Amino acid sequence: MNGSTIKAMEMKSNFGRNVRKHCTVPGSIARICRKAGINRQQFNKYLNGHSLPSLLTAQTIANALGVRIGDLLEGDSDRRRLRNSLDGIAATLQPSKVNVFAQGYYLEVNRSEVVPDHVLTSLTSITFDNDTMRYRRKTPLQSLPCSKTLWTYDGVAYNTNNCGKIIYVNSTVRLYFGSYLLESASLYNKDLVGLKLAGSSNPRGTPFAAPVYKIYLGERPNLLSYRNQLRLIRDTELPQRIAKAVQILDEAVVHESGMLKLAG
Repeated sequence: MNGSTIKAMEMKSNFGRNVRKHCTVPGSIARICRKAGINRQQFNKYLNGHSLPSLLTAQTIANALGVRIGDLLEGDSDRRRLRNSLDGIAATLQPSKVNVFAQGYYLEVNRSEVVPDHVLTSLTSITFDNDTMRYRRKTPLQSLPCSKTLWTYDGVAYNTNNCGKIIYVNSTVRLYFGSYLLESASLYNKDLVGLKLAGSSNPRGTPFAAPVYKIYLGERPNLLSYRNQLRLIRDTELPQRIAKAVQILDEAVVHESGMLKLAG
C-alpha cells in the first residue's frame, strides 16, 4: 500500500474511534444522526471505520457534536507530531523575570461556548521539564453533558514581562491554535484570570475569545475528587468556589469597541 492509502485508513480509524467517544450515552447515536441529518446506516459505517465522510459531512458531524473537525481526525501519530512541534516552540521562547505560573494543578472555569447558561470546568496542570513549562488540559465534551469522556490537549506555558501565556494545538488536520492570556496578579492565592483565545489556520476560520479563571489546587491535590467536577454545570447549580470564580469573570472582563479585555 502506498502512503496515501495508509493515511486514508488511519483517518477512517481515527474518525470512528473519536466519534464513538461521543456515543457512550444511551440514545446518543440517534440524537447525533438527527442533529446532523445523516442516515443511521451510513453513520454506522463511519463509526466502524469502514468509510470516511466527505469534508462537508465531517464538518456537519463536528458541528452536531460541538467540536472541531480536527479533533475527530486526530490519532497517535498526530499527538507525537504535536509534542515535537511544542518542543520547537518552547525552544524559541525568551526567558522572563516574571513568573506567573505555579507548578501543580488548576481547575479551569469558563462559560460554555456550546450550551447556554452552563459553565465548563476542566482540569489543567503546569509541570516543569528542565527549562520548559508543559501544559495539559483535560476537558469534558460540551455536546453531551452526561458523558464522562475527556479530551486531552497539550501545550507549553511561558512568561512575558507582565503576564503569562499558554499555547497549545488542539487539532491536527486543520491546525487550530489556542492561547491563554493570564494576569500576573492572582485574585486568590495562586489563582489566575484572563482571556482564552483561539483561531484557525484556515483563512475562513472564526476567531474566538472568552474569559477564563484558573483555581489553583496545589501540587498534589486529590484528583479523584476533582474529576467529578469536570462537567458542564448549570449556572443555578454551581458549587460556591466555582460560582465565585464565574462572578469574578463576569465582573473582570468587559467589552470595549467589540473587543474583550480585562477591567482595571
